[in-house]
Amino acid sequence: MLTDSEMEFLEEAIENSSIIEFDYTKKNGESTHRRKGEPYEIKGGTYLYVWDLTRDAIRSFLLDGVSDLEVMEDTFSPRFSALELERISATL
Repeated sequence: MLTDSEMEFLEEAIENSSIIEFDYTKKNGESTHRRKGEPYEIKGGTYLYVWDLTRDAIRSFLLDGVSDLEVMEDTFSPRFSALELERISATL
């Protein structure tokens, strides 16, 4: 789970199009490998939408499972408009 300061860093990373790295634990408690991606949106205060650079695809993550957030110095050019992201996130 993110600390308050990590949540602020995440919101800034979205605003500034900064690449992030984080650990993720699924609802069942299973940990996954460290994730690296382009953050796009926090939806409903529950889900984080990220372009996963390892999987080369959009992924959604429960915010409760995100931890050890690191904002990288690297930035990215957004792949989607807000409207496109809305359509994509509706299918996840």
